[in-house]
Amino acid sequence: MSYEEWIKLNNYGQPPVVDENWEEVPQNPIVRGVYKGYTVKKGDILITNGTSSSGLLGHAAIANGNEYILDIPGKGKTTRQLTTREWMDNYDKHGWVKVYRLKDSSVVNAAAVWADKNYYSTKGTSKQDIFSKYGLTGSRYAKNPTYCSKIVLQAFYFGTGSKPVVQVFPSLVTVYDLPNYFSKAYKPQQVKYFQ
Repeated sequence: MSYEEWIKLNNYGQPPVVDENWEEVPQNPIVRGVYKGYTVKKGDILITNGTSSSGLLGHAAIANGNEYILDIPGKGKTTRQLTTREWMDNYDKHGWVKVYRLKDSSVVNAAAVWADKNYYSTKGTSKQDIFSKYGLTGSRYAKNPTYCSKIVLQAFYFGTGSKPVVQVFPSLVTVYDLPNYFSKAYKPQQVKYFQ
């Protein structure tokens, strides 16, 4: 078995989370990131207007695993990783959440791994060892300071190698325009909407 296969089978070093609503045989719990019928998939892009700015600026995140959402919540904060339920409970209550997904699994997996290893854990484990600060200054290519939509676009820009995934990489990556920065061949499609 290759290292890549082994790490996939071991959930990329992230601890499993059991869905508390699972009602089948208790000794065989299933690991999943489920929220109101939505099953998070590694590489999913989440966009919400449920923020303290009353939706004016919005917020974005990327699923860096099949259960975890990576983001940076705002001024004075650092990057963090929450379970799907924690992230959704936080943002779905205050507005809408749109989930976008790219079709190419190799692209989404590469982007999610890049986001995880550049913004959460250099070793790709569940222990955070990267603490980028929030800020809108600096280069679009810099990782510190950073902001939510920049993390997402960087993941798909840097994490996918030479594939032409990102068409436009503006100096300020606006949340609501995020899906429009992708090239036509890799444009993310909205797969879920919570209101």
